[in-house]
Amino acid sequence: MSAPSSFAALARAMHHRRHREALALIDDLLARMPSASLQRQRAACAEAIALEEAASVRPPELVRVDASLFSFDQQRDCNAPAAELRTLGFAPLLDAASPAFSRRGLAPILIRFYGDESGDNLVIRFSAVLQQRPAQLLACTSMFSDGHVVIAQRDGDWPVPTAAGIDVSRLPQRASLVELVTRHVGHCATHLRRSPDLTCRPLRTLADCDRVWQSIAAN
Repeated sequence: MSAPSSFAALARAMHHRRHREALALIDDLLARMPSASLQRQRAACAEAIALEEAASVRPPELVRVDASLFSFDQQRDCNAPAAELRTLGFAPLLDAASPAFSRRGLAPILIRFYGDESGDNLVIRFSAVLQQRPAQLLACTSMFSDGHVVIAQRDGDWPVPTAAGIDVSRLPQRASLVELVTRHVGHCATHLRRSPDLTCRPLRTLADCDRVWQSIAAN
């Protein structure tokens, strides 16, 4: 592979966060043309790989729960969007709780995940009291094959922070659930068009939900 094409391949690998592929390309280039810039990129790739490996062995955050053991208010609020979500192709996937997240509140917090038939999209719902204030979240989220997470939520809900690898769209507080899901699906389609090598990561199991939850709740 010639140097120009190697640099183009490296740029693509870095853009899509394929750090192991990028590291191999950098090592090949360094063998032919020592460069301080390439050495800095190599160090950045090595650090990113180390972070990915550390994240991959993080203990699970979520545990399955029986929703009937939670307060009536939490059950009611998690059930509230079910009928409308059903018309949008979503069904209840599982109920979970995060011991670490529950410590922010006055009581254990019920987190309900709704999934669509494709497995590409999740709706996350909870309603609780956090730091002595009412807080809720009704967000639509997807994860891509590179680990990037896309989220749509309403203003006024529990704020999901934008961080590396997390892209948050915020709609007006009065936006309908249809608008929320439609905005999210459109955002995902745009992301995939811009990065044709990516795919949506199927989200169907507790481990899948845990991966998404840790991405948005740990920041």
